[in-house]
Amino acid sequence: PETRVRLRALVDLRHHERAHQEVCFGRLEGVLARHWPEFGQWMDVRVQRSALCLLASYPSPARVAQAPEAVTSLLRKASRSRLSEQAIAGVIAGADATTGVPMVPEEEQLVRTLAMQLRAADQSAEELDEQMRSVAQDDEVFARLSSWMGVYTAAVLVTRADPRQYPSARQLQKGCGMNLREKSS
Repeated sequence: PETRVRLRALVDLRHHERAHQEVCFGRLEGVLARHWPEFGQWMDVRVQRSALCLLASYPSPARVAQAPEAVTSLLRKASRSRLSEQAIAGVIAGADATTGVPMVPEEEQLVRTLAMQLRAADQSAEELDEQMRSVAQDDEVFARLSSWMGVYTAAVLVTRADPRQYPSARQLQKGCGMNLREKSS
């Protein structure tokens, strides 16, 4: 059906976006490990959106150390005051006393660009999830699955291995490759 074709295209697009996002995360983590190794002790770029917000505005430890009040304000606002004062102080102290290699302006530009692309990728993923929800709004299986496993996972399952194709749960499990057993002595 056309709905499944459209949903499959959105799943493929989201997968493509996720692959690009993983490349950006890898590059960003590598640059931070070289120039600001203390950063990861206080914030996780993969989990905390406020970390990306900070890096988009203050891409180097030197910039953070130059503006501790502004960084504190930015982190409070970006985290909606959920980030502890200890973490904020740790980020600023780590920036001030970093053991990393000083950044040149082009490396700052790289960090800023990666952080902005990752923030845009988060927004894009949310928009694609909403499109998937809209396209498959009349699909009963998708609606039942997405309520507990998430939109993207449900869309992948419905477009790749529609549960209605299988007469039993055991056959669905086998079709998804989840029944693997090793038979060796």
